[in-house]
Amino acid sequence: MAHLAKIRYGYLLLLLMSVILSACNLSNSPEQLSLTEIATNTSAPTRTLISSGNGLPTTLPITQVAPPTSQALVLPPTSNSLPPTFAAFPTSSPTPISIVILSPIPGNVVAGNVQVLGAAIHPLFLQYQLEYGPDPNPGNLWYPASGISQNPVFNGLLGIWNTTLVQDSVYQLRLRVVLRDGTSLATVVNGIRIQNQAPTPIPSATPNIPRPIAAFTEDHTTGQAPLVIRFINQSSGNITNFLWSFGDGGSSSEANPVYTFRAPGVFYVTLKVTGPGGSSNVTQQINVQSPSAPVAAFTQDTTSGSSPLTVKFTNQSTGIITSYNWTFGDGTTSLDPNPTHQFVAVGTYNVILSLVGPGGTSFVTRKITVQDPVVPPPVAAFTPDKTTGNIPLAIQFSNQSTGKVTSYNWDFGDGQTSVEVNP
Repeated sequence: MAHLAKIRYGYLLLLLMSVILSACNLSNSPEQLSLTEIATNTSAPTRTLISSGNGLPTTLPITQVAPPTSQALVLPPTSNSLPPTFAAFPTSSPTPISIVILSPIPGNVVAGNVQVLGAAIHPLFLQYQLEYGPDPNPGNLWYPASGISQNPVFNGLLGIWNTTLVQDSVYQLRLRVVLRDGTSLATVVNGIRIQNQAPTPIPSATPNIPRPIAAFTEDHTTGQAPLVIRFINQSSGNITNFLWSFGDGGSSSEANPVYTFRAPGVFYVTLKVTGPGGSSNVTQQINVQSPSAPVAAFTQDTTSGSSPLTVKFTNQSTGIITSYNWTFGDGTTSLDPNPTHQFVAVGTYNVILSLVGPGGTSFVTRKITVQDPVVPPPVAAFTPDKTTGNIPLAIQFSNQSTGKVTSYNWDFGDGQTSVEVNP
């Protein structure tokens, strides 16, 4: 009985060793591993993994994209069955194969520093790098999006992509894994839009009500300071509010404002219109130049005459003028733009007009000559009340002389005289 038990124990031990050797041969067989592709969303980009008969991806040319995403290792059933009373000894799990970008996904809009999540793991893993290129990418141009990493990643952070270093556009993002045998594997996610320069936010429009469209013109866009400009609103749509910003700190809520730019410079005038459907704005440039000095000029109705001489002066100056100052040369002045002045004394006078403006000062001088008055001689004339009569004859003489008379002298012809006006 003991002998029979020994024989049965030896048989069972031999059978157990046979099963263990069979399992070892199965794990070392190059033909036992296969890659099974998991179905993906039809809206995602097409992904292809090229594999050889030994169950590992083949060398992938740089021009070929092979995103092995959720590939799983599947062990086929063996032909060796174990007795129900035996269990296989546990073995170590093989390294999985996963080369995939989980985030961002196609169609994402990103900005700033973007965390790229996914997996870069393979039994022959050496290193990986994230790269980006234009989308579409007919020239197969790729640029580093992160540094080279020699640490495999399984469903974690692959790297940080600083998108502020590139222009806003649509790009492809590639994960490229290099194996120890020189093989390169890659997966690509396309349709990633970088948008770091955000457009001016527009308030949400009320459904079925279009937002107004801002537009305006001005009577001129350039000139010397202080520059007065009339702005004319030409906006369209349903508008409930106007807001003008003139670029120098000034503003207005009028529809058609008139504004004065007092300092030289380039100013950007913005009109924002708001209505039930939302708002919009438009900007135009105004160029205000430094003012030039005014140019003094005047005329007068006469330049010479007898004393007393009254002269009317007419200002004909040009430019921006803030004050007038007339000096007539006889000790008198005036601040009127168009004064009238009387010269009493005989002589020549220098009349000076001085101007002051934001751009500076200027003056002009003209001469006025005042002469002695020309007085014509008086014309003597008289009438007697009678011309004949008996002696002694008394006659009344009436003076009828004209002109400026300073003295009278009558001579009656009989040796008698008189200095009276009417003797």
